[in-house]
Amino acid sequence: MKAMMKAKSLKVLIEATKKFLAISSRKPCHQYIRLEFDSERHTVAAVGVDGCRLSVEHSIAEYIDESFVAYIKPSIPKFKKEDTAIIELTDKRCTIQIGETITGYLQPVDEYLDYKNTLDEIEKNPVQYRIGFNPN
Repeated sequence: MKAMMKAKSLKVLIEATKKFLAISSRKPCHQYIRLEFDSERHTVAAVGVDGCRLSVEHSIAEYIDESFVAYIKPSIPKFKKEDTAIIELTDKRCTIQIGETITGYLQPVDEYLDYKNTLDEIEKNPVQYRIGFNPN
């Protein structure tokens, strides 16, 4: 499974979601940024969650051979303005190649938060507010 996107776009995704990652090791998979690659729409969604806060950022990819999900740590090597990031997922390892630098991440085995179903449930049951006003 392979995807290509501008290195600058990948950095923007990482910078936007890294503040929402868990610091403790209670759920190790929440220390990773989840990258969801959609081959039909050529989009990438970066998800960061710490159990209480959630960040979902979207970007466009140049090439995605098939839809897949990869987990990365919130750091990438330095790159030039015009560089392309090549993200590959093989077995239990995700590699990111930018220029001549390759960074690899072992994929966590824990279950990640199912944020899509949670958001769907909230949309089905709208929150009702009761606002009171006391003129005195």
